[in-house]
Amino acid sequence: MNIEVTGAHFRNKGAQLMLYAVVEHFNTCFPEVRCAVEPESGSYHQRARYGLYQKINKSGGKLSVVINALMHSGYRTRYGLINNNDLDAVIDISGFVYGDTWPAAEMAKFAEKYRLLRKQHKQIILLPQAFGPFSKPESRQIFDTIAKCSDLIFARDIESYQHVVDVIGKQETISIAPDFTNIIEPVNTTLDIKERSVCIIPNTMMTRKGSDDIKQAYLPFLVNCIDYVLSKDMHPLILLHEVKYDEAILHHLPKEILSSITVMKHADPCVLKSVIGRSHIVIGSRYHGLISALSQAVPSLGTGWSHKYRLLFEDYNCSEYLVNPTDPFESIRIKLDRLIQSATRDVLIENLRKASDDQKLKTQEMWKRVHSVLGL
Repeated sequence: MNIEVTGAHFRNKGAQLMLYAVVEHFNTCFPEVRCAVEPESGSYHQRARYGLYQKINKSGGKLSVVINALMHSGYRTRYGLINNNDLDAVIDISGFVYGDTWPAAEMAKFAEKYRLLRKQHKQIILLPQAFGPFSKPESRQIFDTIAKCSDLIFARDIESYQHVVDVIGKQETISIAPDFTNIIEPVNTTLDIKERSVCIIPNTMMTRKGSDDIKQAYLPFLVNCIDYVLSKDMHPLILLHEVKYDEAILHHLPKEILSSITVMKHADPCVLKSVIGRSHIVIGSRYHGLISALSQAVPSLGTGWSHKYRLLFEDYNCSEYLVNPTDPFESIRIKLDRLIQSATRDVLIENLRKASDDQKLKTQEMWKRVHSVLGL
């Protein structure tokens, strides 16, 4: 079976972790399945490391047209190439691209692609992601096309589920399942992580997508948190989940703060998940960084720019630890103390473990439904 994994890329460690989760799942459970991605997803070296096949399209330029015309299936297989005729299914792991927040033109590309693939009787599955809202007529119409082409749609939360249902109505093909990176095991690493480390995972989206007051409060919030954990003799490290954009936040931090912290980057998101898992606490604004923390029962303080963060913390029964950067820092300090102090910390860790076990079971149930639709 040949499956295209769409919406995948290596630019963001959360997106890369989702791609790895899909590849690892099929490699483990159905090694005969071949996964392919578009060339724009990353470099050849990155794709090859995951054993991914190369998707070729007629829209890829004259060279792609020539390759499609001259290379029969056997040659394509030999050289790790797959085209639409070779595909059996598409698995969409876009994360959060369907809704009013995003350009309708980008959504329309997916709609046209899925419409054509559906005509060829390819199976289309949207793995757990955030959806909506679809209040704009154009985005609503485009998503209606995408949804009607899909064999399964998994929403990551109840609000996303409702947004989908508002467009096409309740159907057996639509259900709720958690983000599937929760079951990925971290990679053992020799990186030196100090005891009582505080892993801070910033997100530049907090200064781009948030309200004006959040945009202005976010950097002071980070500085106040770093100052406070330093005063508690802890060791803050900034972990970059998307280096290209989030690194810019460092340039806006005071020099005395930068001199007191460690900055962590790594090409492998599973190594970063290990760093997160070995941290004493996490202060995070990246969705998948927070999943990596909560799924490993690491006490976490979160901030976010969309509904998906609030619902994530609800899934792990720790809603009180999702804060707004505009909150008085005294209230944030009290919550940090609860994450640090043994009495409250130990109870929270036990609750997170139970919630994590429940979320992982739901992910396993999600994969069973995928297997059934794919006939595996």
